[in-house]
Amino acid sequence: MQPIEPLDQNKTFHEFQYDRSVSRVFHNISFGWKTPALSTPYLDNMKGAWWTGTTPSGGTEFTIQHNLGYIPVGYLVIRSNAAVTLYDGVTAWTKTNIYLKASVGSVNVTVFVLG
Repeated sequence: MQPIEPLDQNKTFHEFQYDRSVSRVFHNISFGWKTPALSTPYLDNMKGAWWTGTTPSGGTEFTIQHNLGYIPVGYLVIRSNAAVTLYDGVTAWTKTNIYLKASVGSVNVTVFVLG
């Protein structure tokens, strides 16, 4: 059984409930993980898709396949083995792919495509 948390005397009951709910939501966000040993990445409670690959020569558009079934809202660069900037390519994103360019080629990157 969970202990009962004391109420802050300066807060209303609704403010306390709100703070408690926000804390439970935002302290438990997880992208899951992707490692070379995993053939299928583990997704936790964030919608999205993992991608790991090597950037082509600087300024060349490349494709990241996500298969989310809808057009993603963006992407995050999670890791890279060298300094690199990823930016949107010229091709429109689709329900299965996003198109990016990199400032530098031959960089190993891990990207999380945001659902």
